[in-house]
Amino acid sequence: MTNLMIHCDDFGRSPLVSKNILKCIKEGNVNQVSVMVDFVDDEIHQDLIATDIETRLHLNLTENKNFIFGGKRKKLSFLNLIFLKKNRKDIYEEIDRQITEYLRLYGKKTIRIDGHQHVHMIPWIYNYLINHKKFEIKEIRYSVESLNLV
Repeated sequence: MTNLMIHCDDFGRSPLVSKNILKCIKEGNVNQVSVMVDFVDDEIHQDLIATDIETRLHLNLTENKNFIFGGKRKKLSFLNLIFLKKNRKDIYEEIDRQITEYLRLYGKKTIRIDGHQHVHMIPWIYNYLINHKKFEIKEIRYSVESLNLV
């Protein structure tokens, strides 16, 4: 028999998204969940923790994120991130901040990571994650989906 894993992304993106993912978990339709930090109250994360389901950080560098570069706010997209040369240090700090917040919320010492819009697969971000010394990154999701530019 095949071991089928059903994974939900975007827990924590909004109260409604989180509520619907929790419903799927309770109905037995989901095996693991990727979590976004900074969008919902800690209580919603506590509801997920109570299910004892396997989680990972859903690293978000694009959705509702405005970075300040040279005193100017800039909203980043996947394509912006691919070609970003300057200010990578700001992105590294945001990655570390999200990892720290996830570890705090979920009480973990090690971390598994994937990325919203697959930002974790951008080569310079991926290299930062695999060479990270501050956190024990146990797994980085390797995406085998095709890239479709609309």
